[in-house]
Amino acid sequence: MLNLKNKPLRWLSESSMFYNITMNTYQQKINRLAALPRIPLDDIFVCGLERETMRVDAQGVIADTQHPEKLGLALTNKYITTDFAESLIELVTPPFNNTNDMIGFSKSLHSFIATNLGGEYLWPASMPPILPDPENFNIATYGKSHQGQLRHIYRRGLSIRYGRRMQAIAGVHFNLSLGAKFQEYYNEIQGDNIKGDNIKGGSIKGNNTQEDRIAADAKNNYHNPLCRNTIYLNILRNYIRKSWLINYLFGSSPIVDKSFLQGQDVPSFLKKFGKSSYYNDKSTCLRMGRLGYNNRKQVELNVCFNKIEEYISTIKKLTAKSDEQYATLGIKDAQGEYQQLNTNLLQIENEYYAPIRPKAVRRHDQKTLDVLMENGTEYLEIRNLDIDPFSPWGIDEDCIRFMQLFLLYLSLEPSPSISREECQSIRKLEDVIVMTNLDSDRDYDFIGNNVLNISDSASSVLAEMQPLAEYLDSCPTSSKGGFSYTDALAKQKDVIDNDELLPAKRQLKFLKDLTGGGGRGSTGNLASGDEYLGGDFSEGMNNLAQQHLHTYQEHIKTDEYKKFAPDIEEQVARSIKEEQEILAQQKSDKPMGEVITEYLG
Repeated sequence: MLNLKNKPLRWLSESSMFYNITMNTYQQKINRLAALPRIPLDDIFVCGLERETMRVDAQGVIADTQHPEKLGLALTNKYITTDFAESLIELVTPPFNNTNDMIGFSKSLHSFIATNLGGEYLWPASMPPILPDPENFNIATYGKSHQGQLRHIYRRGLSIRYGRRMQAIAGVHFNLSLGAKFQEYYNEIQGDNIKGDNIKGGSIKGNNTQEDRIAADAKNNYHNPLCRNTIYLNILRNYIRKSWLINYLFGSSPIVDKSFLQGQDVPSFLKKFGKSSYYNDKSTCLRMGRLGYNNRKQVELNVCFNKIEEYISTIKKLTAKSDEQYATLGIKDAQGEYQQLNTNLLQIENEYYAPIRPKAVRRHDQKTLDVLMENGTEYLEIRNLDIDPFSPWGIDEDCIRFMQLFLLYLSLEPSPSISREECQSIRKLEDVIVMTNLDSDRDYDFIGNNVLNISDSASSVLAEMQPLAEYLDSCPTSSKGGFSYTDALAKQKDVIDNDELLPAKRQLKFLKDLTGGGGRGSTGNLASGDEYLGGDFSEGMNNLAQQHLHTYQEHIKTDEYKKFAPDIEEQVARSIKEEQEILAQQKSDKPMGEVITEYLG
């Protein structure tokens, strides 16, 4: 068995599970980048955040009230909407070049929402609050318009396909694109052309067609979709290969309330924690595992991220292929009401689950895949971040800076095509590692006699990111106040060196300490496999939810809140007006079946 411990670990050529290269190629790119004139950070990153959070009552039970009117209408408010459940709020920032402004807007959005809930609280964790009936809480509604009904029917489809309890799990989505100025640097950083083929500097070697020359010019035109697709798919493939690192460092869902398991057998990988909770002593991230937000049927699908055309065509096939199980469920329920949009493997493209997705900004009524094909990838949506329960904002600044650094690092790393063999291996890795990654000294064996060791491999990756962090810290910024990519990286190095600092372990310790522990396992060794009889998940998270409310109330007094609040308040008022306009323009007598057919195209 090839043991790669204490060596730089590289994921996968097309023919083998891992491939080794020297640091030279990556280091050469860093050297080229360092030799170019510094550009402002505002010209390197464009970022946005989406955070899901349940509304709960004072006892930490999922709220059964309607989406508050003071927050505007969920259908048309672009900053405050709902996800699957009526009580599952989704907060969406616009994209920002200035990261501090993005963070400030997110804080202000949280504060506006939390102080308009009328005695309810924002749940601070990814795994759900107390669910009196895990399969019978309210699916989100979006009014009487055809658009609103389509959204509701789609969510009904999710409910009957996967169950409501899975849809109650929440997370943070981090959206990132590279600024135009950095994209202009990209070809020079690569040292030849973006894809490393025989096209160099816009010229073609050998006998090539006019089509080849057009493609070469497109790769050097940084406003061209072909160029953007190449850059972003490079990042995307590397993210899929290394997403285990994010689940390890930022996984914050090792525990769940017993109500989530109501009506089913307790899985063997869970142990009792307190009076009403269960935890996995070896996992940081139940949310991304077999208990969490996943679709086992989709695991068998082969979605390709090598070319955007292949990705789009594969997803389109899945939205057009009928599934026997879903067909048995029926389009309508016993009362004759629509309960899913269709019986296909995917009702729409958004139903495909992945830790990262290529995205483009929708214009008017365009479908997501159509605009992606027409305009190319415009940003990446990172979807496997757990909510940080200790941050009122769901994610802290160090994590945001680390994610920016990490994604930039992935853009410079070699990114060969993902073969079918590699794709299957990655899926095996995801399934195993997410359930056992607290055992960081374990060697994970996969095809080709290759080994992944989390602690050693994570240390190698972070060491490679160091010069890039130093580069970013040398770039000018318009932001006030100090921040450091080097410090954000150092914080994660400390976590690797001392896994008691992992968010998952911090959460378990916090819960255990609520009542001073007690019973077996009260010595503090949270990886012992013992049962714990101390504080419960629901008790601890409800405690944090009420603490966070105080933080939100204090933030309203700040100049930062006053800067962003007018835009948030204006959007609330505008959302009401927009829905009225939608209702006025639609044909009220159009049958719903016809509306669905037109929507699906």
